Amino acid sequence: MSELAREAPEVDGILRRQLGKLEEGAVDKNAWQLRYGFDDILSLEPAALKKEPSTCGSVNPTASLPLIRCDSAQASVCFSSMDDGVMGGVSQGMVTYQEDDACAVFSGVVSTANNGGFSSIRCRDSFPLLKDYKGFYVDCMAQDATKVFQFVVKDIEAVQTYVNFKAPFRAPADSFGRVHIPFSAFDEPEQMGRRVVRAPVDLSSMAELGFMVLKPSIGEFMLRFKEIGVYK
Repeated sequence: MSELAREAPEVDGILRRQLGKLEEGAVDKNAWQLRYGFDDILSLEPAALKKEPSTCGSVNPTASLPLIRCDSAQASVCFSSMDDGVMGGVSQGMVTYQEDDACAVFSGVVSTANNGGFSSIRCRDSFPLLKDYKGFYVDCMAQDATKVFQFVVKDIEAVQTYVNFKAPFRAPADSFGRVHIPFSAFDEPEQMGRRVVRAPVDLSSMAELGFMVLKPSIGEFMLRFKEIGVYK
């Protein structure tokens, strides 16, 4: 099996289908067949939107290691925001510190106007080797328990090539809870919402962690979070 067929079977299937339609000497017709195939690839729904979101209570870990503690206003400063304004959109998001609950707050609104549709915050840092762990955890609480958030991770290569690894999760709305997100959920690298073919996320060179809200989860959102870490 080719690397493309293994890492992106839907893309591989579309390309094979269109290649099978090519005719010897039909230059213009063949060009259009390939164009139709690329259009189909671009229309594929991002894989992260098809996954079942992680929730509280699904894992019983044996050990954990905190990576980011948001127990002071200074701790939340490590997060920077990036919204769809970079592409002309009007979504807005920000991270603040809430002293009453001693937590960071990611809040804003996601809009699809002007072809937009996402808001995100990222923390870039040097993280320890994570290969001996099973996944990430987030101590969090949402304004709306039905809202789907994306946990975003990047290794050094992903930072350099603008690639994201995302996994969906939902946070409880009545109180803070710990959501466990297994490393296996980060199995579909993407760039600007489109799948790319590359190696799995490198847990020995983790460089960036963060959160994202993207369409179809539009409208207002609020995520309070106290701690991000990894578990065994």
